Amino acid sequence: MPVPLEIKAIWFILLSLLGSLERVHHAREATRSATIGINAHQSEVLQHLGEPDYIYPARPMGIPFSNSPKPMQWLYGTSLNLQYLYTPWVGPNPFPVNLRIFAFAQDDLVIDWNDEGRVAQINTPHLVASESELRWLRPLDFLWLISQLFQAETNSILL
Repeated sequence: MPVPLEIKAIWFILLSLLGSLERVHHAREATRSATIGINAHQSEVLQHLGEPDYIYPARPMGIPFSNSPKPMQWLYGTSLNLQYLYTPWVGPNPFPVNLRIFAFAQDDLVIDWNDEGRVAQINTPHLVASESELRWLRPLDFLWLISQLFQAETNSILL
């Protein structure tokens, strides 16, 4: 049984709103990361940024399918990726999630730790919204985009 058009529209509006809120929170984390210096202790990072979204353990040399050792990493990022909400090869994507199987995403805040449990490096993303990303944050433009996505299914304009 196909999903009704109204349910699809509500789902994509909800995903866009949640993704936008996540992105704003993530941009604030990236800004706060500027207050953390190299050699900061884990407690200082937790005080400024809170608990990380993901923790990647250190990877020593000699692990199959890895070409180099990797330090322990804390990752701060988003669960939803609004860039994949609509893709040319799938169309409307009902599950635009960030999959971090082998590495972090390009816009993730990543903190590398040394062997003493201190910050070795901070990879802060440059979170400048492109014109297409700004479209998601403007409600009328977003509603227009939703109407365009589903116009082909109903052969009528929703707005």
